[in-house]
Amino acid sequence: ESVMASIRTSGPSREAVLVRKSAVTFVDGKATVFVEESPRHYVPVAVRLGLDDGSHQEVLEGLQEGALVVVSGVFALKSELFR
Repeated sequence: ESVMASIRTSGPSREAVLVRKSAVTFVDGKATVFVEESPRHYVPVAVRLGLDDGSHQEVLEGLQEGALVVVSGVFALKSELFR
């Protein structure tokens, strides 16, 4: 699951793509999320991260709005990459 949000600060507001922090892992030193490509088929996608609020992470590049991302079981999917 991904979320589109408007982050309000003391400056101008802007829209951002957010994911739960649990969705983000690091593969070869690169921030990565697993995106559902088809039922039960997930692909790793490198992303560029922005701000986080402790529970959600802003994704600046690499993830389309509305993409379905894995938020639990990420470690198991990451382990499959190295088998």
